[in-house]
Amino acid sequence: LKGRRVWLEEVTRVRRAFDFIDAHYYTPRLIEQGALDEWKKALPGKEFLSTETGIPDAGFVWKGVTPEVGGTTKKQAQDLVKYATALFHAGYSKLFFYLYDFDDVPGTDDPWEHMGLITRENQKKPSFDAYKTMIRKVDYFTGIEKLGDGQYMYTFPDKGSVYVLWSGPAGGTVPSDLKGAVRITDHLGNELVMPVSRIVLTESPIFAEAATGKR
Repeated sequence: LKGRRVWLEEVTRVRRAFDFIDAHYYTPRLIEQGALDEWKKALPGKEFLSTETGIPDAGFVWKGVTPEVGGTTKKQAQDLVKYATALFHAGYSKLFFYLYDFDDVPGTDDPWEHMGLITRENQKKPSFDAYKTMIRKVDYFTGIEKLGDGQYMYTFPDKGSVYVLWSGPAGGTVPSDLKGAVRITDHLGNELVMPVSRIVLTESPIFAEAATGKR
């Protein structure tokens, strides 16, 4: 904690010399609510971005911590949407996930390769498609609001809201302002239209929006 305070003081002292903060985020859990509040208060108006963002595709213990997100290639893809949404809500404006990155150290299981969206053999993982879907559905958002656990609403200047929804340990519900026919897109980009009454939330996140209007 002392080291963090010293770092914050030093960055605050030279805040006029930079426009944004590249705070790399690749921890093995969703960001905690309010995690950036101290930084945002000290550095008002600065943009936060992460050029090193990643979720492991294997369930290894990393730096003494067992990951709470990822663990398989399927979970890596599902949790990418949750991970990015939580980061945007915390205050990040831009995220760049590892495409791939590895250190060729014989006899080791390189954690950085596990963070990538493609393998060292250049094969796309499901998380590659999840990243593409995330970009297609919520890129250029201008606002994000947390409505409840597993309930987030992205807003845009030129189209209707897009909701990202999933079910947690206590279950999940659909926001009451979603009505009628709804376009559902899963994390891999598959779409269908259904009445909102038929939506059943699971741990796999979905994008939900009105079935009419600009997509």
